[in-house]
Amino acid sequence: LASAPSSAPASAPAAAPPCSKAARDNNLCNAEGKSILNSNCAKWRDDRATWAETKQKYTLAVCMAQDCEQALGYMGKVCRYLDSNGLCYTYKMAQDWCSKNPSDAVCRDGGASWAPAPFGTAPLVDDSGFVPMQDAVVAGASGGAKYSCACLKHCSCTGKSDGKHACRCAAGDAAKPVGDANELALVATKTKDSGKQGKCFCSCGGQTSG
Repeated sequence: LASAPSSAPASAPAAAPPCSKAARDNNLCNAEGKSILNSNCAKWRDDRATWAETKQKYTLAVCMAQDCEQALGYMGKVCRYLDSNGLCYTYKMAQDWCSKNPSDAVCRDGGASWAPAPFGTAPLVDDSGFVPMQDAVVAGASGGAKYSCACLKHCSCTGKSDGKHACRCAAGDAAKPVGDANELALVATKTKDSGKQGKCFCSCGGQTSG
């Protein structure tokens, strides 16, 4: 396995590297050369430049929740390898191909701690070291400002009228957000609920996934 960077993925470079036939055959990208991603991640990649800033941030928060849940084993999946935007390749066979071809330009490495063996070094898929995107950039005519994300793993939350979040987490109060320390600061309660194992609640630029 390739050595892993410890930092979270930043926002995208100007252009994605070309996707080879072998990468296409292993579901990293489609016939148009676009990376195959979770649904809201694909929407954010393709459409964010046409959206208002708030919608960009909200959609990325939902995208990060999808990627986070993938990293925690949703439907038997994992996430270690990312596209040029720092978004998880959604197919397990794509993750497997990158683990065998880590030097390919389309295989951006989130880190060995993001996935269990044979993809990485996490003890279990539930222990994924996934960290959501940092330093995303607002797109479009009025863009340029940076913003970052945070996620609570094994949690789901709802908003309250005072702007705080009431969360139910598998680990209860022991659950701590990963990512930008300024996000998810307004968590009022964290009730222990084992049924939230594998769920994620994320916030990007102050916009939350739920």
